[in-house]
Amino acid sequence: MTARNAAQDSLTEARKLLGQPVAVVIGARTVQVRSYGFGQLFQVLAAAQPIVDAIAESPDLPVMQVLQAQAGHVATLMALSTGLPPDELAALPITDGLRLAHAVWQENADFFVQELTPMLVSAFASKMAKSSSNAAPTSSPAASAEATSLADGPPLPIG
Repeated sequence: MTARNAAQDSLTEARKLLGQPVAVVIGARTVQVRSYGFGQLFQVLAAAQPIVDAIAESPDLPVMQVLQAQAGHVATLMALSTGLPPDELAALPITDGLRLAHAVWQENADFFVQELTPMLVSAFASKMAKSSSNAAPTSSPAASAEATSLADGPPLPIG
């Protein structure tokens, strides 16, 4: 980590402790990116759950592909942090939208790591449990034939 990055991280942490939003300049205006508030918790969880489920359902897909498929939920998460309506977010130029998405991620990283990681682990566990319960054990014809032939053979001497 460079000295500049360390200083930036320290400023970011100090700003978070003071409850100051991140200012992102978009075109001719400044957008304030805030950490999610407690009052938004259920809206944030409702928007995040389908994203978490999609990642768990298709873990081999690149994350950007999953986010693209869940664009409405991503826009909701961004709207809750920025105060901008989703249709306004959708109309942003790509570079501005990506900078804003990055700021939302950085500002809410603690939430994403502390709250969504357990949701993702739970979703993976649920998927694994479903797939293992759907995969009923089957016996191969060779195993069945072998078991039958052993049963039909002479009795084994005991003792």
